[in-house]
Amino acid sequence: MALLYVFYLRELDFVSMYDGVDAVTDLPAAFWYQELSEAFPEAKVILTIRDSEDVWLKSWVKSCTTTWIKNLTDVEFWLNC
Repeated sequence: MALLYVFYLRELDFVSMYDGVDAVTDLPAAFWYQELSEAFPEAKVILTIRDSEDVWLKSWVKSCTTTWIKNLTDVEFWLNC
């Protein structure tokens, strides 16, 4: 949903968007880490750092192939994301 707003260049209402949400991880929230921390100044933030971009990319590809690709044809999986 958030990506749709980006395409239309509308300002995101993070307070409403994350109403009732206790925690977020990774993408897409990572795209807006600064805006989210401004919208929720009391939030706890855990920053993880990889040794290099190559290490990060390898981890990301592994994550994609074990989660997204594995469930590519599983409609129920995508409806519950």
